[in-house]
Amino acid sequence: MTDVSASVQDESKIVKTLRDNLCVIEDLYRECFYETAKQEELITMLRRSYLDMRLVDRQKTDQIDFLQNTLTTQKNSFDRYKDIAMEVENLKMEITNFLNNSANNDSGVWECEPVAELRDIADQLLCLQDLLRTDCICGLEEENKKLKQRNETMEIQIGELQRKLSELELALEDKENIDQKYQKQIEEKEIELHRIRQQLTALEKGTRDQGSACDTLTLQIKELENMLTDKTMELLTMERKVESQEATISNLREELHRANLIVTENEQVRAEVSGLSAAVSRWRAQLADSRRRLRELDAELRRARAHCRHLAALYREKACTAAALQAQLSEAQARGAALCAEAQRATRAVRRWLAAQRARRREQEDKIKEQEQIIQSLRSNERTNVSENEPCCSKYLSRVEARRSDHSSVRVSETDCSKYFSRVEARRSDRSVRASETTGCSKCAYSRLNLRTSESEAASPLPPTPPKRLLRKKPLCVERPCQCPLRRATAAQRPSRHDAMSEARASCELLRACRDTDTTSREESGADELLERVERAHEALAAAQRRWGTAGDD
Repeated sequence: MTDVSASVQDESKIVKTLRDNLCVIEDLYRECFYETAKQEELITMLRRSYLDMRLVDRQKTDQIDFLQNTLTTQKNSFDRYKDIAMEVENLKMEITNFLNNSANNDSGVWECEPVAELRDIADQLLCLQDLLRTDCICGLEEENKKLKQRNETMEIQIGELQRKLSELELALEDKENIDQKYQKQIEEKEIELHRIRQQLTALEKGTRDQGSACDTLTLQIKELENMLTDKTMELLTMERKVESQEATISNLREELHRANLIVTENEQVRAEVSGLSAAVSRWRAQLADSRRRLRELDAELRRARAHCRHLAALYREKACTAAALQAQLSEAQARGAALCAEAQRATRAVRRWLAAQRARRREQEDKIKEQEQIIQSLRSNERTNVSENEPCCSKYLSRVEARRSDHSSVRVSETDCSKYFSRVEARRSDRSVRASETTGCSKCAYSRLNLRTSESEAASPLPPTPPKRLLRKKPLCVERPCQCPLRRATAAQRPSRHDAMSEARASCELLRACRDTDTTSREESGADELLERVERAHEALAAAQRRWGTAGDD
């Protein structure tokens, strides 16, 4: 029994030690959990601070770019004002040199004046003595006239010199006012430059402070990493301790099993041991969860670092693309200016060509109008001849048709010309002339007969009157209108075969002129379209140049 009691006491002591160890392990795990929570909070805070620093850096870079642009503009304006000040100083030097030269010339004149005046007076006295000796007043009058002319010329010169002096004084006052204004502007620009420099120094200080803050944050991150490594080492040591405790627990279990085999009464101790084993299993599960969370935190930290590196690479790429786009923009502006110049030259050339074509078209229209007036006069003569000499014999028609074969070649050219003129008159919507020209073929035949036989009628007697049955008949082509309006006009002036051939040649020439006018009108319409296209292209180029200019300014 003593052995059993001793073993029970030993087992109770071991259980107490195990309980103490478990309490210590629980405390350590709690501390680890608290530290991991704190580290997570620190990581989130560091992320937020990092993002804030990124935003602040972007704002600062934007402000620095804006200030650099303002500095460049101010430098350019300052250089411009320097050039203006140099020009003003040069003008001052020129004015001073001019005044010095004028003063030197005046001093030389005043030094030379007494001797010259004495010589002039002596010469004048000698001349007067000679004149007095001769007892003649004409010489004195001439001398007085010369002196008066000299006085007038001197007065004119003095007036011009005074006017020039007043103009120079006014110019000097204007230059002084301009100098004062430029000096004021230079002082204002110097004040602005001083203020901008102060702003730049303040921004540089801010960037330095931000750099120091970034350094402190990086140091904190490094410290946190060191703390994490320390905590991982502590966790490893705790795992080793747990493993050793597990070994001792296994040994104790073996001893308890042996004690259970020896002592069957000690069920309470077994229950306690089973409870302790359940607690150990729970702590093992918590330890596995803590390891998993630690691995997740490490992976998240690695992802954050990779994201930062990726953002830095993207920033560098964007800077390179911006520089390339700016270079392309400058090249595009240069090409646009060249294209605008070429388009302007092309439009000027097209306008000159159009002016020449319009002048040519006006000349051709004048010629056409003259030809139309001639045609109208011929038609009026034809109508008067038809109304006066209209035969009514049926035998006359056979003679007219017998003569048609002689003039077939002339009629071909006449019909072509008449068709072309009908098209021209249809374009101009001259319906009244066409209506007056569409008469019957019988009248055309009668008119041709009267005009061709005008010479023979004077010698031969009048033709016999036709019978009534022929008079009751309708004309040959009443329903069909005559398609040769110009044939009658040409026949009015065609007493012989030679005149008909010359008239045919004239009608062909008129047809060619009309075709030339049609082609020139078509060319002019095509030229107008070309001019409109060139103007639209010019406007598009100007709009593109304005857009490129605005993009370059942005």
